[in-house]
Amino acid sequence: MIKNLGWYSHEALTVEDDPKVVNDNCLSGMRCPKCRSLGPFSIAVTTVAVVHDDGSDETGELNWDDSSRCGCRECPFVGVVKDFTIAEVGNEG
Repeated sequence: MIKNLGWYSHEALTVEDDPKVVNDNCLSGMRCPKCRSLGPFSIAVTTVAVVHDDGSDETGELNWDDSSRCGCRECPFVGVVKDFTIAEVGNEG
């Protein structure tokens, strides 16, 4: 079992650590490694937008990857998405 609650670690938590609840939609497989919150998280995303002089309209999907900056809104932990990834049981490597 992999377990690391330290800052900026790239080791993932496993669902064995706390199997009671997991995200199953946009934040599937994510949990704060410090406070164990399931979100919300602030994630630096990329998207496409139409930008006018007086504002913008988002026209694309929100995209991020393991190296995208990510912060927990429940505690001060900030890292990258990979830090928030929970390894699946049996796939810890």
